Amino acid sequence: MRSGELTRTGAKPYTPYYGTADTTQLWLILLSGYWRWTRDDDMVRRLSEHALAALHWIDDYGDRDGDGYVEYGTRSPEGLGNQCWRDSPDGVCFSDGRIPVLPIATCEIQGYTYDAKLRLAELAELAELAELAEGPLADPVLAARLQADAAFGRRWNVEAVSRTGYVRLAPD
Repeated sequence: MRSGELTRTGAKPYTPYYGTADTTQLWLILLSGYWRWTRDDDMVRRLSEHALAALHWIDDYGDRDGDGYVEYGTRSPEGLGNQCWRDSPDGVCFSDGRIPVLPIATCEIQGYTYDAKLRLAELAELAELAELAEGPLADPVLAARLQADAAFGRRWNVEAVSRTGYVRLAPD
């Protein structure tokens, strides 16, 4: 959060500015990690609506064009162009130095999405078998869909690595 003069006068949009496309997935990964360590079913139940809302954001807002990839771009001319951990203006570029046109679907965000969906699928599957049977995550259909979504994300990079020997930074 920035609190300098340009922020206080409204010249910069950082009051606060949520210019990131990966925190939703990272929150789901954290929820799963917490559950794996503690087996705190009640906490998962209490946060299940938020987890499903996060999944909704990933699928309906993060994946802007319905192609299965979570992309990011900016709506503001003052906004961050890169909304992943490489948030400098030239943090994502072609091998010749050119900056790609937004939106961008970086490999890190696809990896986080893959991991988050697999972990949420685990909670949906285990919920069916464990004490979470009454909870909203007790959903084998959701688990199967998340596993299929995750398989799509995995194929994206496996295909690139087998063809080139490298993980793609983002689709071209």
